[in-house]
Amino acid sequence: MIDADLDAILDALHHKKPLRIEETESRIEKVFKKPAKYLLWSSVTFALALGLLAICVWAFDLSPNYWASTAVFLIVASVGTGVLWMIADLLPTLIGIYFYKDDFHKARKLTVIHDLQHARDLHQFDIAALRLTDQWLSLRIERMRLYLGLIIGGADKVALLGLILGAWGIWTNFPGGGITLEQYGYVAFSAFIVGLGGGGVLANVVIKELSYQRDLLSLALSTAPSNA
Repeated sequence: MIDADLDAILDALHHKKPLRIEETESRIEKVFKKPAKYLLWSSVTFALALGLLAICVWAFDLSPNYWASTAVFLIVASVGTGVLWMIADLLPTLIGIYFYKDDFHKARKLTVIHDLQHARDLHQFDIAALRLTDQWLSLRIERMRLYLGLIIGGADKVALLGLILGAWGIWTNFPGGGITLEQYGYVAFSAFIVGLGGGGVLANVVIKELSYQRDLLSLALSTAPSNA
């Protein structure tokens, strides 16, 4: 019975999304929103393009000297847009807290009302099943975070650092005259690291979604009638 309830709870959580960003954005966040989004995906695109370029140079025996300037541009663009994305993503929040306190406060109230309504919708399920689902999500999120942050830390940093290190590795081992098979292996491995960095960005999206679902479960458990 609990297993069936768990399945139903997960289905219900899947359709519950956070309050739309547009409804909680401060004036300064609206200014930075689009640039930050474009910077993030530009960083990923440039890094993946660098890996693809290295593979093409090796596979089609192209002149590495001819493509070296393109490789330099791609790594600088990937690292630069990645760093700018982190600044554009963090700066609006810091500015909003200090200079747009009313907007920040209103956004938090709207979020609370929205999330509490979602949490109350979960009261139809058995408390034991809710607790089990909460525990499972907690373990799932922790496993993903440990996987991404085994050495470095947060998923954002892991993803960005993976892109930067991968791009740098490809550039430092970029195919050149007299390059050995071993160096080609370094290029392939660096391209693999770039792929992990791109995957880290996507994994962070999944972690955020699962974390929100667990937040709703915590609210549902704390506001359940039996706990009142």
